[in-house]
Amino acid sequence: MDLPIFVRGLAVAALGIAAVAAIQAVARNSRDEAGGFVGRDTWTVPSASAALKRCNDLGLTAATDDACRSLWMEHRHRFLAPTKPEVPTVPGVAP
Repeated sequence: MDLPIFVRGLAVAALGIAAVAAIQAVARNSRDEAGGFVGRDTWTVPSASAALKRCNDLGLTAATDDACRSLWMEHRHRFLAPTKPEVPTVPGVAP
């Protein structure tokens, strides 16, 4: 094996190890002492989002909570409701 190819291989391996170490350092610094991601409990939310956050904090028991289920149904209808398709307009042509 040629020495330049071996040196290039070592350089690529060193760069890969450095990249992995940098990613782990960033991931480690973005977590707080409790192990969760920073900012999860510090965000300010309006009342509907506060109710969604309460349901999120309930975990699996939220699936049987009537308030959470109705809130989810309302949001599902709001975001997934079919909208009126827009008809493309051509200048100079009457619809």
